[in-house]
Amino acid sequence: MSIRSQINLIVVSTMLVLSGVLAVIVHGQVSKGIKHSALAKAKGDVKLAYLYLETKYPGEWHIENGNLYKGSYLMNGNNALVDGIGKATGDTVTLFQHNTRIATNISLNGKREIGTKASEAVTESVLQKGKSYFGDANVLGKDYQTAYIPIKDHNGKIIGMFYVGASELLVSKTIHSIFMIFLTVLAVLVALSISIIILYTNRLRRRIQQLSGALTEAGKGNFTVDITDNRKDEIGQLTSDFNTMKTELSTLIEKVRGNTEQLRGHAVQLSGSADQTSKASEEIRNTIQELAFGMENQFTSIEKTSHVVQNVSGIVDLIDMHTKHSLTKSKETSERAIKGNSSIKYVVEQIQLIERTVNTLAHMIEVLGNRSNEIGNITELITNIADETNLLALNANIEAARAGEHGLGFAVVADQVRRLSEQSRRSAEKIASLITSTQQDTNEAVKSMNELLDEVQQGIDAVNEAGVSFFEISNMVQNIEEAIRSISNSSSELYRGTKHIIELFNTIEQVAQEASTGTQNVSATTKQQLASMEEIASSSEVLSQMAKTLQTAVQRFHI
Repeated sequence: MSIRSQINLIVVSTMLVLSGVLAVIVHGQVSKGIKHSALAKAKGDVKLAYLYLETKYPGEWHIENGNLYKGSYLMNGNNALVDGIGKATGDTVTLFQHNTRIATNISLNGKREIGTKASEAVTESVLQKGKSYFGDANVLGKDYQTAYIPIKDHNGKIIGMFYVGASELLVSKTIHSIFMIFLTVLAVLVALSISIIILYTNRLRRRIQQLSGALTEAGKGNFTVDITDNRKDEIGQLTSDFNTMKTELSTLIEKVRGNTEQLRGHAVQLSGSADQTSKASEEIRNTIQELAFGMENQFTSIEKTSHVVQNVSGIVDLIDMHTKHSLTKSKETSERAIKGNSSIKYVVEQIQLIERTVNTLAHMIEVLGNRSNEIGNITELITNIADETNLLALNANIEAARAGEHGLGFAVVADQVRRLSEQSRRSAEKIASLITSTQQDTNEAVKSMNELLDEVQQGIDAVNEAGVSFFEISNMVQNIEEAIRSISNSSSELYRGTKHIIELFNTIEQVAQEASTGTQNVSATTKQQLASMEEIASSSEVLSQMAKTLQTAVQRFHI
């Protein structure tokens, strides 16, 4: 059963019950009041009528020859007196001699009830005790509000009674007329109240349905639903809180979208830079291998030259040719070493750029974590508001219980408010759970960024070492070039001493050996750098995938 039906049922039932109770109470009070008024009228009328009788018929009351007299006036059968008083007051009027009616305007079937007796209760109270009798009395089978007063002679002896009464039928008609008017007014008021309650509950239902629909859409990730409720009540406050929450979450989701897009872009850029660096490292490695191969060939040539030096006089031209060839190779090697050194500097710059990009990504992820914490604070605030609303609903239930039946409708509303506050709390807990998951993903991303920074730093160190090695290679190549120049110059002096040439070639052989070892070391270092670049590319790919996953998760929200 809907809240509207429950409220309508409770309010209508309460109003009907209260109306019934009120009708019973009003009927009783009106009956009592009218009877009291009728009795008061009877009391007043009997006094006025007796005063009228005393004025019209002066003299003492006495019984003479079995008849009742007032002064010299015979009262037995004096119907004109009772008819006149009855006409003037609208009451029934009777004169009693002792307890027997001797004059009355009460008739049955058109015949006056002369000679009938008064009731025993009236006889006992008035004739025997000498007291006036006021109240309900059955007069000849009909109920009246009556007033009996004793009639005394000049000696104070009670010799009769004077009666005035108002018929209960008139009282009943009056009560019925008033009660019908009351019921008509009450029915109109109840119908009007029920109509107002139905209109109010219909409006309340529309407001709750509007808020419920917006919450349902928000639960599906759709924050584009706008609701407006300017009423300053609990539902209006819930609507205002929902709009505030929607605005804050929309702003946050928009920022997360922007940050994830930037994160993905930087990840792609990082991956591209890593690929370029890997290619550059591969070229450096190939160059170093070529250099090592050239050095090995040079070393072989020097060995051969050393063996042939014994026959130096016959192969001077050959030595000169090899010397020139070696000089050319040394120049090429020097140029490649310079180019390799420049490539190393470029690699260092690219890795430093990667480091700055990763630092930026780490800072952005840290900002994302802080925003997630802010959302956590907002959900905690919503939970606190729901708890306070729940507490207010509990207090309202307590106050409604104190109010009894009048507070039943308010208790139901308070119970519904409590349920809404519990729903708001559960929604806030779901949001908090999502935020916790986001924070965990953010922490994992920060951890990955830190690991990536460490790997980038290792790459920088390795590239710096490669730069130093290339610098040493360059120096060695220059030394080789100078040595080859010396060989070229010495070739013209071969005839002056083979011993000097042998010693010189021994020196060249030693330098070539060292150069070959250096190029092998540089080749190994370059291989390590290439592996580091591959790890950077792999990490950037993981980072790009994480950014894509986060972006997909955020895309379910519509703002």
